[in-house]
Amino acid sequence: MEGAVNESDESPVVQPQRMRFSEEDIQIAGAAAERRYQLLVPSGYHGDQGPPVPLVVMLHGCTQDARSFAAATRMNEIAEAESFIVAYPEQSQRRNPTRCWTWFEDAHTTRGAGEAAVIVGVTRQVIETYAVDTDAVYLAGLSAGGGMASSMAVAYPDLYTAVGIHSGLPYDAAENADEAGRAMRNESSYSPQAKGTQACEDMSEYTTVVPTIVFHGTADRVVHPANGKYAAEQATQMNDFASDGRDDDNIDYIADRIVDGRVGELPGGLKFTRFEYHDENQGERAPPVVVEYVVDQMGHAWSGGSSTGGGTFVGPRGPAASRLIWEFFEDRMPEVQPTAMARSVATVGSVATVGSAATVGEVVTFTGQEPKASTSSIASYEWEFGDGSTTTGETVSHEFTEPGGYTVTLTIVDDTGRAESDSVSIQIEKN
Repeated sequence: MEGAVNESDESPVVQPQRMRFSEEDIQIAGAAAERRYQLLVPSGYHGDQGPPVPLVVMLHGCTQDARSFAAATRMNEIAEAESFIVAYPEQSQRRNPTRCWTWFEDAHTTRGAGEAAVIVGVTRQVIETYAVDTDAVYLAGLSAGGGMASSMAVAYPDLYTAVGIHSGLPYDAAENADEAGRAMRNESSYSPQAKGTQACEDMSEYTTVVPTIVFHGTADRVVHPANGKYAAEQATQMNDFASDGRDDDNIDYIADRIVDGRVGELPGGLKFTRFEYHDENQGERAPPVVVEYVVDQMGHAWSGGSSTGGGTFVGPRGPAASRLIWEFFEDRMPEVQPTAMARSVATVGSVATVGSAATVGEVVTFTGQEPKASTSSIASYEWEFGDGSTTTGETVSHEFTEPGGYTVTLTIVDDTGRAESDSVSIQIEKN
């Protein structure tokens, strides 16, 4: 266990570009389907004149709509600050009077069918209309939307790079409405290990690792808290199989890192525990494949959410789920890697690359740069020089005593404990 971590989001409210509303009738699988969604395009989006931006697709819960879910999660504020697009598909009341996504029926969770196809239709329309980085398309949902997110990870692992499941249910937790009700009220009768294996098999030819972050409150009386644990365990098993085609537990439901924290900036801030599950083949310095947040005393609500603007099902005293989900997604973007640079004092201004040289005994300066898209504070810069020596600091110096090629590794750790690594190669020659 580690010390307390403050993961509240009390940043000033940012006024993003006004949401755009889209509603149209489309044909999916030969049947009429309604595709409605709200879209937030940040002011920092520059179309073809700028770099492609990430896309986050957000699935609301029962009785919510796109606007109330956007208000509750405050994801638009983060999107404006970090320059990514957010799409909010909206369930039709004609299909479901309480606007619940049908996460428990194969007719709506299978690739190319029903509501799953509607959600993908929204996603692809946004991709076709805007300059979206197709390697940075993410999906998250609350409650029934969380259950649907579990299904979308399996049906479309080639489209969604990572998913978030908040107060939701694991993949295939029920086969019909009656089973769905029982799964919500009680622990599921299905084994998360068996369902994790099935999930990987159901990915078929699209099988790939889908990093997953899960949030659930211990006082949830709508969706039993066990469903959060089942969703996380299922994700570890699914990704274990997907990573190498074997059930060899390189990713398993034994936490590699556990952090206890409390939201300290708000009166009555809630305690929480963060569990991280890594791929042992990648090492603990790689981003975790699965992260699970258990929020003490929180009910059926979006952790860190806001009721301002009509937001519903919110837990304002919990850790800031939207910020944490975005940071989890952001970890999967290649541009969040730090940069390590080396410079010899004898060749001021040159940046060491593979094949560049210094001499034995010469002082070489190494400089670290924080990730380009970093949104948190850097806690430490840690250097390994490849000769057994280590040190810390943003800018450091080192003398190599033996000739040869060295790979110098920089690891940057932020104030939430996340770590990113980069390396630079340098050739040391004899005097």
